[in-house]
Amino acid sequence: MVNRLQTFFSSHRHEVVLFSAAFLLRAAAFLILSYIAISYSVLSANPEIRVYPVIGSDAGGYVGAARVLLEEHRFASPGETESQSYLMPGYPLLLAVIFFLGGGVKSVVVLQTLLAGLSAVLVYRIGKEIAPAVGSMAAWVFVFDPISIFYATTILTETVFVFLVLGGVYVFFWRFSSAWWNMALVGILIGLSVYIRPNAIVFPLIFFIALCVFRERAWTWKQTLLRGVVLGGVAFLIVFPWMLRNKLIFDTWDLTAVSTIQWYWYNAPLYYAYTHDITHTEALDIFHERLRAINPHQSNDGTLRNAPYMRQVAFEYLREDPFGYVWFHVVKSIPFFVSDGLRDIARRLEVVGDQPDIGGLLLRGDLHSVISFFREHTLAAVLLVAGAAFWGFVTLGMVAAIFLGGALSLASRRALYVSIGLIAVTILIAAGPNANARYRLSVSPFLFIAASYSFWVVLTKFRKSRTLYTHGSGVLET
Repeated sequence: MVNRLQTFFSSHRHEVVLFSAAFLLRAAAFLILSYIAISYSVLSANPEIRVYPVIGSDAGGYVGAARVLLEEHRFASPGETESQSYLMPGYPLLLAVIFFLGGGVKSVVVLQTLLAGLSAVLVYRIGKEIAPAVGSMAAWVFVFDPISIFYATTILTETVFVFLVLGGVYVFFWRFSSAWWNMALVGILIGLSVYIRPNAIVFPLIFFIALCVFRERAWTWKQTLLRGVVLGGVAFLIVFPWMLRNKLIFDTWDLTAVSTIQWYWYNAPLYYAYTHDITHTEALDIFHERLRAINPHQSNDGTLRNAPYMRQVAFEYLREDPFGYVWFHVVKSIPFFVSDGLRDIARRLEVVGDQPDIGGLLLRGDLHSVISFFREHTLAAVLLVAGAAFWGFVTLGMVAAIFLGGALSLASRRALYVSIGLIAVTILIAAGPNANARYRLSVSPFLFIAASYSFWVVLTKFRKSRTLYTHGSGVLET
């Protein structure tokens, strides 16, 4: 037994170190943040209702839904008679199982820190498909990413979602050349990830494209398409019961009301507020008035029952000025790429106070207020600049990787462009006026992989040129 362990550690030393570092960092962060939360009464929007690691309304909603599952055996929010159709059931169900087994929110965090450790290993293995140095670089960035560390210690979905998606991507590469039925496991993992966060529903499309574009030369098109159908079909079969449930209860095949809520509560009213120079709250009041005029349910709750009317209100307004909104959407998507996320953590810790919407100020050309922000919020400004510089660097590396990947082998190109493809479809879904660092977190490992490849190319060329220069100098001296 001891010899087997020694053999395992010697052959997987890098993976063991990565797992240990990721796990221990997050465990230490949880202990430190728990002490700070208790000692200074921070990290909680309402200490009487929820305390760290249950922060914010999202975390409270997951815990509340899990409690209702346990106590009432139905999926709904506490005190609500109507079934829940905003949250996906995967994460609340996971919480309910842990609570049923006698664990609490601390047990959830322990599980998430373990999954984060395994995710670091998966990042390394996926990046290694391109080059060992790429895998190592990306994995270590993931290990020390402060946003990943923070959210792994809170009751939020990101850590579990990232693990399932990374697992699906790794199996896709690992079993790519094997029998067609191996793609079923990829479909299972991606299907399960949809139950955590619904944006994964489009991920099978990226795998299908990769199967066709980067297929093994020995495969016939029939063999290629069979693998794609198995992967997508299994993922659909995993998700279909939830779609059927929504059809029976709400008469719609939609997975969740999340997308509609995004447009009705944020995208459209934020643009209205921008064009009419009013606050988001004032714009929402106007949208609620319009909703009440057409909604027979006379409700603005975020449910699938109200979703068709919410979509009507949002898109009727946006169709009035589609090109203006597109520009607004693009500009307000910039935080997806460069938002630091550090200021949000600092705000929750009450190290910094509330800050203005920098993107909104820039859109309005209010440079005076932007300058005032940098003068009056020194620490927040430093965090913004540091975080934006880092993520701008990562984004630049990802974009460069799109053009540099052509020089790679077939298997390496497959790993790189699947990573970029997952980033691209997530941008299409998650970017927009409400984009922030948390939305990016679900694909940040793939950003690290793509960016690491570009930096590895640059470092390799620099080393080669330096070697040639040194060698040439040596020749001249001789």
